[in-house]
Amino acid sequence: MFILTSHGDYAKATLASCQMITGQLDGFYPVSFNDPMGVDDVVAQYQQIIEQHPEDSDVTIIADIPNGTPQTPHIFFKEVIQQRRSMPDCH
Repeated sequence: MFILTSHGDYAKATLASCQMITGQLDGFYPVSFNDPMGVDDVVAQYQQIIEQHPEDSDVTIIADIPNGTPQTPHIFFKEVIQQRRSMPDCH
């Protein structure tokens, strides 16, 4: 899965423009960072997207500005995904 993240609605507009050319793209999820959002809001959006997929899914986060607020939570999710993959199945 690919998470497109940006300040404002750039990610949504970029995905819409790509889909005008290619048609529907599965596995792409835009996340917008708007005022008055904070990092916790971005984390919640990432978490909602990631939880909809199997634990072994690859996740790529593409951001408009490296190390900007929309991308910063990727560090947290990198650790979460690694933990999910290393946990034994619970029955």
